[in-house]
Amino acid sequence: MVAVSIPPENFKKPIHADGFMYFDLVMVNPEPWRVGPVSVGRRRGGGGIYPIVGRDQQLHAYEMAIKEQLREYQTFLLPGLYAAKYYFWRKRDIYTTPNQMQHRKHEADLTNIVKATEDACQEILFGNDRDCVWHHNYMMDQDADAVPRVVIGVTPLGVRPSPSEVMSPELMTALGIEEEVE
Repeated sequence: MVAVSIPPENFKKPIHADGFMYFDLVMVNPEPWRVGPVSVGRRRGGGGIYPIVGRDQQLHAYEMAIKEQLREYQTFLLPGLYAAKYYFWRKRDIYTTPNQMQHRKHEADLTNIVKATEDACQEILFGNDRDCVWHHNYMMDQDADAVPRVVIGVTPLGVRPSPSEVMSPELMTALGIEEEVE
C-alpha cells in the first residue's frame, strides 16, 4: 500500500459545533458489529479440534469505508479521554438470497453499529475506544428509503467528568451519590 500525501488545502474540514468536531461521512451505510463465519480446524497428529473465526466481509467493507472517508479529513489522534456522539442513517436494502428469495436487511441493533464504528475509528480519531468516557448515539433513520450516512462527533476531555457534571442532582440523590469536595 502506498501512502498518499494530501495537501492541507485539499482536506475536508470538520464541522465545529457544540464543543465537538463532527465528521460527516456520506454514502456509508452503517453495519452492526458481528462475529465472522465460524469453522473448525484439526490439529495434526490427532491433537484435537479448534475453532476458526473468519472476517465478516460486509463488516470489514464498512470499517474500510469509515477509515477511507476519515482520511479525507485532516484528523489527529485525540489524546487520552474523550466524549463522542454518533448519528446513523441506515438503508435496509433488499437483496436476493442464495435460494432466489427477496429479503430485506434486518433492523440493526444501535449498540452493535456503534461498536463497529468505534473499531473503525481507532488509530485515526482516537487511540483506543476504551478512552471514551461517555457517548450519545442516535439512529436517525433505518428504512428502505433512508440515505446512508454516518456523522461522528468527538471532543477531548482531559479528565474524567465528576458525577455532578454528567448527572442531575435528582439522580445523584436517588442513587445516594454525594459530590466529593476537595
